[in-house]
Amino acid sequence: MAHKLGSQFHIPHGLANALLISNVIRYNANDNPTKQTAFSQYDRPQARRRYAEIADHLGLTAPGDRTAAKIEKLLGWLDEIKAELGIPKSIREAGVQEADFLAHVDKLSEDAF
Repeated sequence: MAHKLGSQFHIPHGLANALLISNVIRYNANDNPTKQTAFSQYDRPQARRRYAEIADHLGLTAPGDRTAAKIEKLLGWLDEIKAELGIPKSIREAGVQEADFLAHVDKLSEDAF
């Protein structure tokens, strides 16, 4: 997704990834297997647990934190880092006009797959 976003709107690849990462984590961090790829190598979703483990390894969590709380702490940490680095909070803040984005979003989605 970041590759297509960056190429369409001339956004550097790393910045495009930074713009999308929080939403990608939110999308993937669920236990609803209908949202997972049809070609998954796992019989059940793994991302939710793994995002929580990342939060643990980064020292963001406290004993007794539930998985959802760990993921929220990870997302909060990412937001802090992005703010410290001056990364825009949205695609719009990165200079993409809403009308231009909406005119290309369907094609971007198709091309990403």
